Amino acid sequence: MANDNRLLKLMIAHHGLIEALLAAFKDSLSDLEKAPKALNNLSWQTEKHFFIEEKINFRFVFYNQENLYKITKHLIEEHSQILGMLKKIEGQLQKKKKIELNALSGLLREHRETEEKILYPKMDELLSQYQKDLMIEKINEVVLRE
Repeated sequence: MANDNRLLKLMIAHHGLIEALLAAFKDSLSDLEKAPKALNNLSWQTEKHFFIEEKINFRFVFYNQENLYKITKHLIEEHSQILGMLKKIEGQLQKKKKIELNALSGLLREHRETEEKILYPKMDELLSQYQKDLMIEKINEVVLRE
């Protein structure tokens, strides 16, 4: 079933949640009580999303799918960068320094586009229905929430 794009749709929903949490954090920056909670929520949901991608989704990309394999290796590097940026922002918030989110927003946007325009459509095309069902079942065991 080559056109079953449930994996892509599910990941688009996850990405939308992370985007909404980033917007909520931006909105909370003027409130010293709300901002750390919003950042913590953004960081935690992002970590869970990256766990899903690295421990479930990317495991279905095989070495013989060289282009996709290279993409997943690059995306994993970006995961580390993004988590590092979130950690840095946490430190800036604690020290009450000015928070700059343009680099994080830009990297998240590029990252999302790579996954949604290249990786997940290709995975939806290449994987068997059984593989996709198994992935989606496992993904849904890791709950993301606002």
